[in-house]
Amino acid sequence: MSAYDVVVIGAGSGGLTAAKTAARFGAKVLLVEKLPRLGGDCTWFGCVPSKALIRCARAVSEAKNGSRFGVAGVDPNAVSCNWPAVKQHIKNCQELIYKQDDSPEVLRALGIEVSLGLSASFTEKGKDILLLHDGDRLADYVTSRFFIICTGAGPATPPIRGLEAVPYLTYETIFDLDVLPASLAVVGGGPIGSELAQAFARFGVKVTIVGSLLPREDEEVRQVMRRAFESDGITLTTGRAESVELQAGGRGVLLKLSGGQTVVCDRLLVAAGRKAKGLEALQLDKAGVKWSASGIEVNKSSLRTSAKHIYAAGDCLGGLQFTHLAGYQAAVAAFNCVQAVGTKAPSPEAVPRCTFTHPEVASVGMSLEEAQAKLGFDNVTVSVRHLNHVDRAVCEGDTDGFIKIISGSGGRILGATVVANVAGEIASELGLAVSAKLTMSTVASCMHAYPTMCFALQQIAADHTYGALENNFALKCLRRCFGPRLLGRDDKGSSSSEDTS
Repeated sequence: MSAYDVVVIGAGSGGLTAAKTAARFGAKVLLVEKLPRLGGDCTWFGCVPSKALIRCARAVSEAKNGSRFGVAGVDPNAVSCNWPAVKQHIKNCQELIYKQDDSPEVLRALGIEVSLGLSASFTEKGKDILLLHDGDRLADYVTSRFFIICTGAGPATPPIRGLEAVPYLTYETIFDLDVLPASLAVVGGGPIGSELAQAFARFGVKVTIVGSLLPREDEEVRQVMRRAFESDGITLTTGRAESVELQAGGRGVLLKLSGGQTVVCDRLLVAAGRKAKGLEALQLDKAGVKWSASGIEVNKSSLRTSAKHIYAAGDCLGGLQFTHLAGYQAAVAAFNCVQAVGTKAPSPEAVPRCTFTHPEVASVGMSLEEAQAKLGFDNVTVSVRHLNHVDRAVCEGDTDGFIKIISGSGGRILGATVVANVAGEIASELGLAVSAKLTMSTVASCMHAYPTMCFALQQIAADHTYGALENNFALKCLRRCFGPRLLGRDDKGSSSSEDTS
């Protein structure tokens, strides 16, 4: 048995951040991971492989459409995807990131002890005791002043009749495909389904999305994305998947939708969201931690559970599930464990989200509807600039999209939605504005380089600021009284200067 200051359970993005933060402030830390490697969903199944995949898909699309930028000698019909090379690129990205940031060697160099291949559970024998299991065998147990649960989430399984009898794919298994299928049906049009659907469509796979497209986004966002997906050859259906079965001879899958529609495909990808995983095995009840199938209950500010010595962070809480949020929450939880003065977890409004399609879709803060409901219709202003009026977007040839900023009293920035090729980068600046309670005039006064995409933010903010000044009653009075004189005219509009000719 060993004693620690902090034991972190789960080594995904949240667990890694929690362990590093606690160790940084002098705590003796043990990081426990039941898998044989660290990194979790982000490194091995989510962010890293999907974004590497998307980069490869964009390269194929650019090769096919290069003629509009002067590329000659390339037959678009001859461009194809080398799937083994794509998989190798994904693997190279994963291994580099793992080696630099996530490996046991990196953590041990920071003074963090690492336990791989062992699952964990609490026991009624003592609330400061954690049992470590190697399969069904009790391998060890440890004690700790604090525990931080970061066990993450996994693919959700929708209630589709016959699904258990069909060899379907999820975001965890799709990267293991040996060959590209001729056709792919994607159940779920959220961020995961949309990103993977577009990538595989650009590889030449016939893709059908089953379900609402990006249901959390505004209709104007969906309109842009429908055009983008249709240009990539993706078929969109709004029916709900009700049942699925193998075709005769096991060759392909037949998906039956509400309304009588059917979809036939070679492979089926289920991308119906994610849910907290591994909570039952932790025996949380024995430690006095309140939880449900949807996630662990915590104080939203401190991230402490109903057991005062146990904190939780990341996807295991349910709700918003993003790598950046999991890391932020984990850092807060670790800091609160080891410091006498605590810090607070971010509010939902401060959390940016981005879907890495082409164009990207990013948002932060309040939507227009949320702001109007909270502050009143007349107290909210929306400022929009479409990409065909953004010079950099024109030069890039990506003009279907927009930047929308929501502001309140005094021009304070409340939220934003961006649909653009680099929407995530643009939204990051707007996220800072929301968190720091900046105003449109502040953004307008910050000089942006031209012709960057973010230069459009200065233009939007300046238009808003000048508009407010034009309508300012005091300034209107001053312009009425002194404006003509300042322009060198008398009140009747004639020049006040003498004719010297």
